[in-house]
Amino acid sequence: MLYDKLERDININLNGIGDSIGNTAQDVGDSLNNAAKYTGNAIQNVTNTAIGGIDKLAQEAITAVLSAFDNFVLKIEELENLVDFYKNKVIGNHMSDMIQEYSKIF
Repeated sequence: MLYDKLERDININLNGIGDSIGNTAQDVGDSLNNAAKYTGNAIQNVTNTAIGGIDKLAQEAITAVLSAFDNFVLKIEELENLVDFYKNKVIGNHMSDMIQEYSKIF
């Protein structure tokens, strides 16, 4: 009789337990999935920031090199003027020397 009462009072719903375990497992899975997404996004953001910083440093380095190059190297026009100046000077000196030699003869 005690057994009969005990049997009647304990009603185990296996489907309910299974559903509860399934729901809990789904919640855990969703939480892990969200954590993985957030972690992936955080890593991507850090990577993008690092790449952006590297790109900026590279651009600044290239600008600095080009600026230094621009300051120390003659521009083509300036170089042409310099060549013309010395060419005229050399020709002028030779002409002057030739005139002096010619005047010595005559």
